[in-house]
Amino acid sequence: MKKLFFGLLLFPIVAFATAYICYFNVKTYYVSPAGSDANMPLCAWAAPCLTIATVEAEMNPGDTLYLRGGTYSQLPVLINSGTYLAPITITAFSAELPVIDGASSVMTTNYQAVVDIEGSYVNLSNITIQNGNLTNPNGYPTYHAGIGIFVDSTAGAHNVTGVVINNVTVHDMFSGGIVVQGDNTLVENSVVYRVNLDNCRFTTLAACEPTVTYTSSGCYNAGSLTPGSITTNQAGFPIGTTGHGCNAGNILWAGSISIGNDGNPGWIVQNSTIRNCLSYDNWGEGIIAYTTNGSSFVGNNAYNNYSENIYVSNGTSVLISGNFAYNTPTATAVAYSSNESYWGSDTPQYEAWPGFTIDDECTDAPNYNCSSAAYILSQNETVIDNLAYNSPVCIFCFTLVTLPNSTHPGAVHGAALSGLNSSLVANNTIVSTVDIPNMQLQLGAAHVYAFATGNQALSPPVWNCNSWLKNNIIIVPGVSTYNYATYGALVLANTSLNTNASCPSQVTLTYDYQYWHLTSAYVPAFAQGAHDVYQNVGSPITAVPSTITAGAFPTSYFNLSSGSLAANAGTAISAASSPSGTGVIYNYSGNPVASPPNMGAF
Repeated sequence: MKKLFFGLLLFPIVAFATAYICYFNVKTYYVSPAGSDANMPLCAWAAPCLTIATVEAEMNPGDTLYLRGGTYSQLPVLINSGTYLAPITITAFSAELPVIDGASSVMTTNYQAVVDIEGSYVNLSNITIQNGNLTNPNGYPTYHAGIGIFVDSTAGAHNVTGVVINNVTVHDMFSGGIVVQGDNTLVENSVVYRVNLDNCRFTTLAACEPTVTYTSSGCYNAGSLTPGSITTNQAGFPIGTTGHGCNAGNILWAGSISIGNDGNPGWIVQNSTIRNCLSYDNWGEGIIAYTTNGSSFVGNNAYNNYSENIYVSNGTSVLISGNFAYNTPTATAVAYSSNESYWGSDTPQYEAWPGFTIDDECTDAPNYNCSSAAYILSQNETVIDNLAYNSPVCIFCFTLVTLPNSTHPGAVHGAALSGLNSSLVANNTIVSTVDIPNMQLQLGAAHVYAFATGNQALSPPVWNCNSWLKNNIIIVPGVSTYNYATYGALVLANTSLNTNASCPSQVTLTYDYQYWHLTSAYVPAFAQGAHDVYQNVGSPITAVPSTITAGAFPTSYFNLSSGSLAANAGTAISAASSPSGTGVIYNYSGNPVASPPNMGAF
């Protein structure tokens, strides 16, 4: 018995010692633009190597590679893996500024990246990545490549996990900025701007050459675009088809920072996070997620992006908290993202795409994203403590379903049961002004887009189940409800519609404890709660200036004003009571919520 007891005591000591020995012999490597791979395998500080990928291929768990300052004209593919306790680290040396530049490299496959991460438990930090796939011997990038950083599970049977990307700047990419297709990935403290320049080419801006010229009846190739190199748009319509303008075509709609894989909805990315990042002036979507479970967007700023600033499609148990999305009236990308430009007009106008969007692009529609692969429908989503200014909120207004037609004669509208399901939209401050036309606040699944029917808006809406919209401050110009043609349209989903047997509680949407900067006449009866506040004069928040500066917009303007009617007028939302299982414990500033809680993000 004593021997057995001694053995039990000895086992953890031996195990610890073994683990310690395994990671004790870690190595440190150095590379420099002036280095030489003849210095392998030591790659010492005094004699650094040159090629990042060559050194990384020799690294083991716990090893560190320091990048000396300067420009690396390389496209490194990082193939080795660390472990949870001993990641592989690739970072800048001291305060030096390394830049990985793809300008002189020709990309020859779709989705090729300037930095491709195929190994797990890799920490990448303190570098700049720029110029992906912007040139080609033929004068035009012939592949949809040019991603800044690709956490690439496609090369490893979808099993990349535990990657950390910290304090990285990515800019000037033909496609996306940072694309995460690995589980348990963290992207934090990073900045992405001027990516997805494929869209920018559809303008006449000098900074976006080579250009493609478009007309109201379609488009044609111009500039240095190789004739005939693009024949169909994203949805598969031939270029030149009336009603499907060139600006709708050939676009990956890549996000500046994205989680998930819109090309393979059966593959669900798990538990990844985008935190404290900045996305601006990008020609695609901002911070986005497709087909993901348990992922988080926390504390990010996204502004003046071509399409949605923050966007989640087909997400389950997703947290969107403490983010700030806004548009300024003079933003170039916003100007070209108007509906007129999207469908082929030659005169771009300043109109805002939705700033916060939740929907299901993958439902029962065999569209370009979904095909016949498995997909998940949105559920248990939490949207709390966010700020939106001139950046419309759109909850299930782009959901795609199949309607009966010649291709799908047996389709049933809404059969996919997509909509707000066990979700919480609470304590957000949403401000619309007349600075940008056609601002639209749309809460609940208010209408749906049909595949293969011309993408027209249809009614009735998709299904909602057991979801709350509470404690929000909503400021829109006082215009008629459901008026799409004027400023500040307010579109709300009817709580009495679409009760379905798949919704156990038979409760669709609950509106209450809202601050409406409107008179009650502009809020339909079904959206009025017993504890709502209506005020069409004054302001519940500190006055936002008439002129705002991109990149220098202080969130303090959203603090509650003195004597605000929104102060202590909200209701407590605990994890136990919340339909999504996540409560509102802290406000936008990270402070505990007041008691009773305020309405809005502060």
